[in-house]
Amino acid sequence: MREHSNHADEKLQEIGLGIERREGESTARYLRRLEESGKYLFHGSEQHILELEPRNPETDATDEAENKLLAVYAYDAAALAVQRAIAHRSGVEDWEIIGGTDPKHPETPLLITSQNIPIGSGYLHVLSRDHFRHTVGYQWVSESAVRPLNVIDVDPSVYAELGGVHRYTNETE
Repeated sequence: MREHSNHADEKLQEIGLGIERREGESTARYLRRLEESGKYLFHGSEQHILELEPRNPETDATDEAENKLLAVYAYDAAALAVQRAIAHRSGVEDWEIIGGTDPKHPETPLLITSQNIPIGSGYLHVLSRDHFRHTVGYQWVSESAVRPLNVIDVDPSVYAELGGVHRYTNETE
């Protein structure tokens, strides 16, 4: 992590167009507004990070080359990034996390975790699309470090308000 600079503040002023949260606006409504603008991407984490650095993804779920890049990964759908923020895998062994959308209801974000994964508060990093390229589905990557324009506290209630559903691996629909 790096020391805070005014870079994010300068970028906010440069972009300007509506990234500020409106008085009385819920976190979920704010995220929907940013998402609908088409100008931003989202990265979820258990940690508040001042500069996101390229990393290898923590997944073996696919053989697609786009999912094995040394990169900063982000989503154009806020709820999918919130999944990554609220599922706390740090220090947990033998975990399973499946994030994405419900195959039967593609408009519904679905997070499936093993029962040993705590679900709690995390951080959603709002990113400019600059330096990102689209790979597959909702996923975007940047092969260079990225400073968030904003970092928002999120929790399971925000995920639910965004329409997200959480289930454990041993549960059926």
